[in-house]
Amino acid sequence: MTSPSSTRPGTTAPCPPTGTDPRLTPSPALRRRALGFQTAEEAVRFWMQHDERFHWAHRNAILSEKSDEAGYGYYKGGPWNHYWTLDMGRK
Repeated sequence: MTSPSSTRPGTTAPCPPTGTDPRLTPSPALRRRALGFQTAEEAVRFWMQHDERFHWAHRNAILSEKSDEAGYGYYKGGPWNHYWTLDMGRK
């Protein structure tokens, strides 16, 4: 994965398992984070259409049948200014 010290959107990094819904059975493989994208649409487009350098891991996780629920989070601030998280799991 690309280091958060990159200077362009499209950086992804592992997310800590905090803040997960206790009703879901989360999996680190089903948690995605995108840094630097101004909108959720840009982050999802990156995961679904421009994920070659990550061997399509983000796209495959999103399309996986291992989850039946998903939630997202957004934070504005910090060095990247925009942080998007997609957390998927099963009840």
